[in-house]
Amino acid sequence: MANPPDLKLKNKTMCNITGKIIVINDEQQVTDSFKKRSFVVETTTDQHPQSILLELHQTYVDLIDAYEIGQEVTVSINIRGKAYAKPLEETKYFNSLVAWKIQPA
Repeated sequence: MANPPDLKLKNKTMCNITGKIIVINDEQQVTDSFKKRSFVVETTTDQHPQSILLELHQTYVDLIDAYEIGQEVTVSINIRGKAYAKPLEETKYFNSLVAWKIQPA
């Protein structure tokens, strides 16, 4: 499956991460209408390499199929954040790095 065309997104934080794929996980069907797949990219240009967990959602889950563990890639991502509050409890915050484009580095 080819990468989708560049998206014009408003009010989302986008960036690119370049590194080596070190883990590719299986697709997860979270609900009847939502599926995701995660993979890990280890940065290779930093003095202290970072292992970064990324997610693919919905129609993008197959993007990683064109790549193998050990391959250098540049991944375009959106940074998403969410607050989860229960009555009478402290609000918790969650972040996710959602990939929407993968290219060879």
